[in-house]
Amino acid sequence: MSEERFELGKMPQINVTACHGDLVIRSWAEPVVLVKGSEVETETGEDELTLSSLGSLKLIVPADSNLSLEKVDGDLVVKNVNGRLHIGEVSGDAVLADASSLKIGTAHGDLIVKQISNDVNSESIFGDAVFRHLGSLALDKVYGDTSVTHIDGTVTINEVMGDFSLRHIGGDIAISRVHRDAAISHLSGKTEINQVEGDLQIEAPIGAGTFKANGDIELRWTANEAIDLVANGAEITSKIAFDKVVEGDGSITAVHGKDGPEIILNAQGDIMIKDKKAQNNSWGDFNLDFDFDFGSFGEQINEHMTQFASTMEEKFGPAFSQNIAEKFAHQAEAAAAKAEKAAQRAARRAEKQAKRHARQHEQHGRSSRAAAPPSPPRQTASKEEQLKILGMVEKGIISPEEANTLLKALEN
Repeated sequence: MSEERFELGKMPQINVTACHGDLVIRSWAEPVVLVKGSEVETETGEDELTLSSLGSLKLIVPADSNLSLEKVDGDLVVKNVNGRLHIGEVSGDAVLADASSLKIGTAHGDLIVKQISNDVNSESIFGDAVFRHLGSLALDKVYGDTSVTHIDGTVTINEVMGDFSLRHIGGDIAISRVHRDAAISHLSGKTEINQVEGDLQIEAPIGAGTFKANGDIELRWTANEAIDLVANGAEITSKIAFDKVVEGDGSITAVHGKDGPEIILNAQGDIMIKDKKAQNNSWGDFNLDFDFDFGSFGEQINEHMTQFASTMEEKFGPAFSQNIAEKFAHQAEAAAAKAEKAAQRAARRAEKQAKRHARQHEQHGRSSRAAAPPSPPRQTASKEEQLKILGMVEKGIISPEEANTLLKALEN
């Protein structure tokens, strides 16, 4: 592996037209660009360096450099480069941290973005995505699960194919469509979520907003906080005593306190309004950030991570292995989140199934009461039995599908 040095000043423009392996970029205080790689072609201009590589590449650049990365075939790690960061296409996973602004065309793997002081824009992300501590965020499409937290400004997202988590947002929010479940909380601005195909969980504090879901909507609100609520759903239940309630056919209009945010909920399924304090520490929270006991699976991940990081350290040095270790840690966290959410979805399916059975028994009893004595009602799994089975899913003892089978068996 060759090494070259280029003295380009404190704020150079670095262009990578193509890197056919992994690309790692980090900064230092020197006004020098250090290039490590094999089969690297370079071209210099005034305060500018353009290069390409047939293999993996490592760059150490001045802290205030601006980066333009047109195509990376492997994984990408960029940390502590304070200038503008533009990425055309990355085929592997990417970890991007500590930059002024970020624009991404296409990311084919998983993406982690954090500590970007200004705007972050992306067109297509085909893996899972995590965004933390940004100035603002604008996304077109994310095909995996997406977690967005601690954004100072606005959040605009066109489409998320997986599950979606949104927390601690300072500006206005516009979400066009989420294809699975969504969980949101701590929203300061005005929020508009046009379509959630699955279930939607909303937890106070939030500002005014309009929310629509094809599944159920669960609103967790603090009982002493003001709210102006309009809710439309198949069945609406509330654990909060409102000051004023007007009920209609599948709808309620409720007021609690004075000058509360106007919240509009529209659900094809049920709407449940719960006391937030009573729900704290409930296992039913679904978001993309929590701890999970991997057991032997975690040991396998750690062993693989250690071996891979060791190999990369031999090639690129200790700084690269540290970045890779961080990336694997986030991937492990995302894998844990998926396992947990599978258990939660099984729980919600079981709860919905129990409700349907109860309604069917009630309807059957009314229709057959005059003709014949009603048959004994089917036994449903007790709450303790359900929690025990779902705990087994959470620990990885059984799959969500096996949990459904057990729950159905208990109903016979």
